[in-house]
Amino acid sequence: RRRLQTARAAVDRVAALPRGERSAEEVEHAINNMFAVYDRLQALTSVQISDLVAADREAAIPAMQGQILIDLREHGGRLASNVMAPLAVPGAWREPQVRAAQQTEGRLLELWRLAASHESVFRSEPALSLHWDMARRQFFGQSLPMVEKLIDDGRRGVPPPWTAAEFTARYVPTLQSLEALRDGYLGVSIARFEHTRNKEAVRLAVLAATVLGTVLLLALALRIAHVQILRPLLQAQAQVIQIASDTPGAEQHATHPMAEMQRLFDAIEVLRAKSHQRSALTRELRELADTDQLTGLLNRRSLEERVRQRRAEGSTQAVVILLDVDHFKAINDGQGHAAGDDVLVQVAQLLRSHLRRNDSIARYGGEEFLVLLADGDLASGRRLAESLRVALRAQDIVLGSRDILRVTASFGVAQGALDPIGWHALVRAADAAMYEAKALGRDRVQVATAGRAAR
Repeated sequence: RRRLQTARAAVDRVAALPRGERSAEEVEHAINNMFAVYDRLQALTSVQISDLVAADREAAIPAMQGQILIDLREHGGRLASNVMAPLAVPGAWREPQVRAAQQTEGRLLELWRLAASHESVFRSEPALSLHWDMARRQFFGQSLPMVEKLIDDGRRGVPPPWTAAEFTARYVPTLQSLEALRDGYLGVSIARFEHTRNKEAVRLAVLAATVLGTVLLLALALRIAHVQILRPLLQAQAQVIQIASDTPGAEQHATHPMAEMQRLFDAIEVLRAKSHQRSALTRELRELADTDQLTGLLNRRSLEERVRQRRAEGSTQAVVILLDVDHFKAINDGQGHAAGDDVLVQVAQLLRSHLRRNDSIARYGGEEFLVLLADGDLASGRRLAESLRVALRAQDIVLGSRDILRVTASFGVAQGALDPIGWHALVRAADAAMYEAKALGRDRVQVATAGRAAR
């Protein structure tokens, strides 16, 4: 909304100028500001469509088709904007404007071709079929030829036959056919999904009633069953649930006079032993999944989980330190990969020894490490990065060959939001600052501020 208000104000400023005092650059600047507003919104729309498709794969085709129709309407508006500057400032046609209009027209035709590949969908509903025919007749049959003539006349120096207001009065009504097609398709798609949802709700209710009836019959059968069968079964059930849920509790070694029941409890004891083995293996696998095998630090997946936990706990800001071992490839090439592994392991140990327990440390790439501070600001992050840089520079790296090696690292520090989009932007900012540190000579700390890395 803020960007839209700013862009609208720019348009109003140009519109308030007398016709003879307007410049093509001012008109184009105002129009481009409006384009930027839509591009900002388009990013949000793409995220929402991705979430929708991830939640329901059957929504993929309707979502993509809806996006095509949304883009079709947007590029229809952009085409008018491409020719608006020459109309608002007569004689202002320039080759970049012509190319922009032709590119927009090409994009419109490509979007229409993509939509036409599913024309049968639009023909399946009478109202949609009508909107389809109107869009083809009014917009692609009338407006596009009108714009093409304007471009051709402009390139030949022929004055436009309409003012900007007259062109708008002719062009905008044809855009309504694209809007009607877009809104009609989205409305039909939503109605179909709601119909499917209602059918599934009825089926679920029938299934729930069936399950409930079955449970009642089973409850009646259990009441009639002999106590000598029911009690041991309930006891076995409790033990199996305890084993399956892996909850602590006293182990119950039951005995029963009936041989069949005794075999059941013997099987439960075997299951309990296997469950203990499974739990131990699960803990081991979870640790392997959460940590880097070489350094024992967090891996990327577990780091993302830490970020989600911080977000769930209410944190909105974070400070990140990203460091990369300098000349690591030369170590691998000159000393061997085993030496490279020794360097990574000892760098990881140094980071652990200098950071707090609640700071998160991850191996982020080959020789890259990322530190997510538990708290603090950009200044404290920079101080910590500087202390790590100095400590690493003074650290003796003992290789397996007993050789001593000294290494340095380049550091990037950034502060930003922890929301899903902000987190990735934060890491990119730290990465950019780190690469600037390398460009400035390595073995230094760079802080990302105002969209760039600064000393």
